[in-house]
Amino acid sequence: MTQQESDATLRKTLDEVDRGAKRFVAAWLIMSLAVVAGLIWLGHISTTGDVRTMVLWAVVILLVAQGVNLVLSCAVMSAMTRKTLTAIELLKRQ
Repeated sequence: MTQQESDATLRKTLDEVDRGAKRFVAAWLIMSLAVVAGLIWLGHISTTGDVRTMVLWAVVILLVAQGVNLVLSCAVMSAMTRKTLTAIELLKRQ
């Protein structure tokens, strides 16, 4: 592999990591908007339901949001770490 091919592959790999970070931020924003929508909905049912129902749904909304955040964070960090390690391996071969 020539130096130019190696540099191009390295640049491509690091660009993928950057795109992954941007997708992560976008997904996090969408998830945050979903939580806000859930809390707005919770405000709606608080006027029509009892306190027990409201507290139950508040806990459900927050637990689901935390679970999605955890899975999303782990998946994106794992993928970005793998790509960064691939880039480091390319550098070591030179």
